[in-house]
Amino acid sequence: MDKGNYVGMVLLDLQKAFDTVDHDILLMKLDAMGFSSDVIHWFRSYLSSHTQMVNVSGVLSSSANVTCGVPQGSILGPLLFLIYVNDMEAVVRNKLLLYADDSGILVSGKDIQYITSQLTDDLSSVSKWLTDNKLSLHLGKTESILFASKPRLRSCNQLNIVCNGTTITSTKSVKYLGADLDQCLSGESIANQFSGVRDFLTILLGIDTSISAATVVSNVALGKNAYQSTSEYSNEGGAHLAVDGNFNPYWSGKSCSHTSSEFGAYWEVDLGDVYVVESVSLYNRLDACCNENLVGAEVHIGLTRDTYRVVGYKTGSIYISHTFEISPPVYTRWVRITRNPDIKKPLVLCEVAVNGSKSSSGSFERISDVTGTGNTLETKFARSIEHCCYICFITQDCLAVTMDNSQCSLLDSDNYKSELGQTIYVIK
Repeated sequence: MDKGNYVGMVLLDLQKAFDTVDHDILLMKLDAMGFSSDVIHWFRSYLSSHTQMVNVSGVLSSSANVTCGVPQGSILGPLLFLIYVNDMEAVVRNKLLLYADDSGILVSGKDIQYITSQLTDDLSSVSKWLTDNKLSLHLGKTESILFASKPRLRSCNQLNIVCNGTTITSTKSVKYLGADLDQCLSGESIANQFSGVRDFLTILLGIDTSISAATVVSNVALGKNAYQSTSEYSNEGGAHLAVDGNFNPYWSGKSCSHTSSEFGAYWEVDLGDVYVVESVSLYNRLDACCNENLVGAEVHIGLTRDTYRVVGYKTGSIYISHTFEISPPVYTRWVRITRNPDIKKPLVLCEVAVNGSKSSSGSFERISDVTGTGNTLETKFARSIEHCCYICFITQDCLAVTMDNSQCSLLDSDNYKSELGQTIYVIK
């Protein structure tokens, strides 16, 4: 999806998967994998030493030997099942996900017909393999889903896959390994699940437990293009030194960005794309001459270079470092460090870390005075245009936003008819 592709997935539903494992086939597979005769003999004894009977109105049938299946609830059960289906991968041409009886086929590409064809062929091959191995595919419960960014889902949002004369249900969300996944992988459904757990623990245990969806956060400013109002000592004090990954706090380490401006001094970085930013950390120069220059620091962020707004301010000097937390996290591309205009000192930064993550559909384009036929889905409160864009990204069917004061309008089309002078932000 990060490359602009569609990703098609078929989630296989096996009928009574653990109960229908054939013992003879399983033992043959253990032999093919190199298990010794003694180990195979042990497994034969382990699997064949079970009996079963039926109770009807208190009347028990005679016992019968269990000739198939692996013991459920046991430690060996899931492992034996994975061994049993391990060679299923040999009959598919694309990526096969195997986790006990939760299995899926994945195909990525830019052409829907190609994805449909590949998934159809692989599903047919898997269905035949399952029959040969005395397992059964429940086609009525097997599902397909098409993952993509919201704009790409506008042109096509479902798959048409047929197996053995049965059309596979195409859905907008699926549950895999206990997690709810929607088509654009926004993570909203997962976050809602965690929120429910948090509320339950709060009520049950009387504690406030903060749980959030896992996100890979890193310094997204590292090595990006940086700029500043003026540069002292030419290349030795250039803006790029604050994003080079060198945290040496002394001028001798050639790691500090230094502006000689005393009025309106600023430093800024272009992240190159839109990121979800959670915090910005500033690291000061510790030379005796200049360690008080990072005073009254302000952090500004913006989706564009001309839409900055303040998200953090530090009264007094920053001695070693200071982190400005941004809550809730916001979409941004530009980050600027400056000071209160009354402060007349050079601006010194030895390193800036912009801590954030990349969303697969997190890019917004700013356009003005467009005309079209879109509708407003709903209006919500937002702290900023970046916060408004974030709300749009996690809202089903939202493709663009516009904002008036703190009112964030979620739009269902990038063809929304704006008022004169109004600006909208469209998911790219």
